[in-house]
Amino acid sequence: FGGIGYYIFRTIANKASNNITLQKASVSFGNIDLTGVNLNILLVYENKNPFEIPLDSFHGFLMYGPVRLSKVDIHQPLKIMANSVTQIPVSSRINFLDLTSDIINLVKTKQFLQGLTVSGFLTVKGVSLDVDYPIQVI
Repeated sequence: FGGIGYYIFRTIANKASNNITLQKASVSFGNIDLTGVNLNILLVYENKNPFEIPLDSFHGFLMYGPVRLSKVDIHQPLKIMANSVTQIPVSSRINFLDLTSDIINLVKTKQFLQGLTVSGFLTVKGVSLDVDYPIQVI
């Protein structure tokens, strides 16, 4: 019975997750000082399900190609509303001292033209989903 219950749960969860799409991910720069820059990240999700989806948390990184620029964490629970578009703002910070060797390596290997992505794990009702979204700078 446990196996059947798990199969039914996974089938329903997969169908529900297929009806949630990232419409847009963008980043804008805030205050810049000698130690780093503040970031405002906006994730815009569309939920085509007839029910809201509770998000427990998100743990990930803003990436520039293979380089981790900053942590992107959402610790408080959020809801993606039913049959609508939900905007999720996230604040983050890039510390310049953490980037020096990574940026030098990108320049040395001539890989300095990379795209920005948000990568990590989104947790919904205790189930973690891989996330890897391209992000645009505004």
